[in-house]
Amino acid sequence: MVIFLRKQLFELVVFVVTLVLTLLSLYQASYAESEIIVNNHTPVASFNASKSHYSYVTHHWRINLNNYSTDEDGDVLFYKWYKKKAGDIEWQEFSTSKNCNFDFTLTESSEVYKVKLVAYDGISSDEIVQDITVQNDIPYFYINTSQTNPEPGIRNINLTARAYRTYDYDRPLTYTWYKKELYEDEWVKFRTTQITVSSNDGSYVTDTASLLFNINDMQQHSQTIYFRIILSDGIDSYERTTTYTLYKNRAPYARAEYSITTDNDTNMRLINFLNTSSDPDRDPLTYRWYVRYPNQTEFHLFSTETNPTLTVNRESKNVSYRIRLVASDGMDEGDREFYIGILPNNPPSASWSYTSSYNGNHNWTIGFFNNSSDYDNDTLTYAWYIKKRNEPESAYECFSTSKEPSYSFIQTEAPYEYYDVKLVVSDSWSSSSRASRISVYSGSPYAYFNQTISRIGSLCNNWCIL
Repeated sequence: MVIFLRKQLFELVVFVVTLVLTLLSLYQASYAESEIIVNNHTPVASFNASKSHYSYVTHHWRINLNNYSTDEDGDVLFYKWYKKKAGDIEWQEFSTSKNCNFDFTLTESSEVYKVKLVAYDGISSDEIVQDITVQNDIPYFYINTSQTNPEPGIRNINLTARAYRTYDYDRPLTYTWYKKELYEDEWVKFRTTQITVSSNDGSYVTDTASLLFNINDMQQHSQTIYFRIILSDGIDSYERTTTYTLYKNRAPYARAEYSITTDNDTNMRLINFLNTSSDPDRDPLTYRWYVRYPNQTEFHLFSTETNPTLTVNRESKNVSYRIRLVASDGMDEGDREFYIGILPNNPPSASWSYTSSYNGNHNWTIGFFNNSSDYDNDTLTYAWYIKKRNEPESAYECFSTSKEPSYSFIQTEAPYEYYDVKLVVSDSWSSSSRASRISVYSGSPYAYFNQTISRIGSLCNNWCIL
C-alpha cells in the first residue's frame, strides 16, 4: 500500500507509511512499518531597483524593479509588489508580475519610496523592503561678464548665465536677475526670464542681460556693482552672485613695433609699423602718427591708419627719425615717442665670370655669369661694356643691360684675340664696377701636302705630279 499526502495540508507533514508484506505460505507470514519526514523550504525574496527619467517629462521618474527571488525546492513562486511614500501608513499593491516598474512625478527636492516584495511558494512566504530615494536635478549654472563701449563715456555690461541642461525636457527654467551697488542694502530686480528646455537644445540653457552705465556720472574713480541670479526649475533653485567694477575713463597705452624693408622698385627704405596699443577700458581707439625728419625741429603728421608705412630716403650717413604715436579713445589720449635709426647705404659688389664657345668660321659666343651682390639686398641694375685690347677707355660700348647676357663676334686676329669687358652694378644710390680681359684662341693654319709622279701618255718627257 502506498499512501500520498498533499504537502499543502501541513507546514510540517509526517508521513507514516506502513508496508505490510505478507508472505503467504503454508507455515508463516511477516510485515514492516517505516516513518519518512519531508520539510518545505521558505523562498528568499530579493530585488534591486534602478531609476530614470521617464519620457523626458518634467520631474517625471520611473522606478524599474528587477526580481531576483529564489526557492531552494525549485517551487513555482508567486509575487506581490507594494509601495508607499516614506511616512505613509498604508501599503499600496501595484503589481503581481515578476519584474515591474512604476512612475511618479517628483514634487519635492527629495522623495523616498518604500517598496516591498512578497514571494510565496504556496505554503510559506518571504518579504523584503527597500527604500528608494529620488532627488531632483538641481539646476547648476555659471555667469560670464564682459564689457562693450558703444560710445565714449558709455559702458555696456553684458552678463551671460549658462545652465547645464538636465535630463528633463520641456522643463521650464526661470532666471531672476538682481543688482545693487556697493553700500546699498536692497537688491533690485531688473529681469525675469522663463526658458523651456527642448530636446533640440545643446548642452546648455543660456540667458543674457545687459545694462548701460554712464561713467561720466561717477563721483569716484571706480564703482562696484553686484549681480545676483536665481535659477529655478519649479522645485529647487540655485543662486550665484558676481561683481563687476566700473572705472572712470582711463587713458589708452600707445605702443608700437617696427621693421625696415626696401622698396624693390625704388630702393627706398620702408619703415613698417605694427601698432600694439591697448586700452584698459577696451574702448575703440583712433591713431595719429607723426614724424620728425633729420635736422628738423617740428613733427609732421604722416598717417592716421592703425599700421602705416613710412617711406624715407637712403642717406650716405647714419640718420635718425623721431616717431610719435598718439592713441585716443575719444575722451583721453596716450602717446609715445621713439627714435628709428637708418643706416647708410652699402654699395653693391660687382662680380662676374664667363665661358666661350666656338661656332666655326671664326665666329665666337661669350656667355657671362653675374655673381654680383648687395649687402642691403637692394634691387640692382646692370650695364655691360666691351672694347678691344689697347683701345682707350672711351672706346667702351654698352652691349647689354641684362643680368647675364651673351656676346658674339668674328675673330679677326690670330692666334689670340683679346677684349676688355666691364660690368657696372647700381642700387640707385651707389654703384661699383669690375673690368676684366677675356681672350679667344683659334690657332694658326697648318700647311701640309704630299705628291705622286706619273708618266703622261707614251711621250717620254711628259710627267704628272699630283
